[in-house]
Amino acid sequence: PAAASDGERGVFGGGAGPGLQNTMDYITIKTTGNAIDFGDLISSVQDGSATSDGSRGLWGGGQVPSPTDAIEYVTIGTLSDAKDFGEITQARGMGNHDSGG
Repeated sequence: PAAASDGERGVFGGGAGPGLQNTMDYITIKTTGNAIDFGDLISSVQDGSATSDGSRGLWGGGQVPSPTDAIEYVTIGTLSDAKDFGEITQARGMGNHDSGG
């Protein structure tokens, strides 16, 4: 999975095993404990990338199962499913590596 944080909450989304996943889970960084359901990504994806600006988390690219150009977002402080943000300029899998898309 790829992850994003607002400094208090870490959100993990996507991944594989078994099969491609669209689930997002979160943890509260200053406490110990198991991850809790946050919501779902629009697509089941593995090998994507994520980042945040401290309040909004973005997931982009990855394998679905072929490379994708999708970007999805969540507001990290609010439990919800991801929403469409737009597209990257070229479909990419495996993080930032060019997948020839």
